[in-house]
Order: sequence, then structure tokens, then C-alpha cells
Amino acid sequence: TGSRRLQSGEALSEVAASWAPVAPMLSRRAYFGTAAVEAKGIVFAVGGHDGESYLASAERYHALSNRWMPLPPMSCPRAYLAVQALGQRIYAIGGYDGKNRLSSVESYDVGSGLWSAVAAMHIPRAFLAAATSSDRMLVFGGSSAPGLSVASITVYDPQTDAWEDMAQPMAEARCFHGAVAA
Repeated sequence: TGSRRLQSGEALSEVAASWAPVAPMLSRRAYFGTAAVEAKGIVFAVGGHDGESYLASAERYHALSNRWMPLPPMSCPRAYLAVQALGQRIYAIGGYDGKNRLSSVESYDVGSGLWSAVAAMHIPRAFLAAATSSDRMLVFGGSSAPGLSVASITVYDPQTDAWEDMAQPMAEARCFHGAVAA
């Protein structure tokens, strides 16, 4: 929406093939990440920018109750990040804190309700894309410095808490893009 930061949201009804408004988020945010936990009807909104500040806040939406609930804040603010669900964890990956692109990654445990640091990526990335495949998370491209997009792909294994760069990068460096693993 350009320079406006919104709290509003909409849900798609597959049965009616139409969009309907849902309860507004607790915070206005743009440039945030989202993820859903499998079969739980819960959507997470993480980080972003509210028009004045970069956000460390996060919240979750319960579809059955049509309510947003606050989560504990992350350790640092992040906008232009990637967010992925893997198992019962939500990962906030990289991003921009208002001064620097980030290599750090945080994991929210849905069961305990706590954030914890996990292994950092090898390079900082904002404006990146991520996807999950089986039991791993893949991160594609992004921007590691002003004006510098990267083509590398790196894979996170939660069992070893380690990142490994794939030998074959993308054909072109890119940022502000999306990714899906099928």
C-alpha cells in the first residue's frame, strides 16, 4: 500500500470463492513475514515496520476464534525477512534492522512460546526468499549489502543446527522474490 502500514487482513473462503475481512492485527506492520503451522489454523505475523520503527514484535492469529494474540518479542527488530514454519517452530530468517542486513536466525517454539537463537547464516541477507522441503529449510538469494543481490542457496538442517551452501546457485542473483518447494 505504498507508505501506509496496515493492521487489516482478509481470508479467502475456498467454498464461497471470495475474500472476507478478519480481525485486525494488534500492530500496524509492513515488510513483515508470515507462516502457518500445519493443520492448526494458526497464522504468525513476524517483524516488519510500523511506519516509524522496525519491529521485534510478533503475533499469531487463530482462525477459529478470529483473534490475534501477542507473542514475546524477538531478540532484535527485523523487516524484509523470511519466515518459515518447520515442524512446530517458526523461523525468522535474516532481514534488516534499520541499520544492517542480518545473518541471524531466531526460532519460535509453538509449544513453549519462547524464541531462541539458532545458527546464523553464512552471509547477511534481507529481501530473501525461503521454503521448506521435508525436514529442511532453504534460503534463496536476497541482498547482502546495498545494491548487492546474491544468487546463493543455503540449506538449514534443524537436527544439526547448521547451514550448508548448495554447490549450484540460482542462475541469476535476485532479491524481492518468492520461493516454493514442492
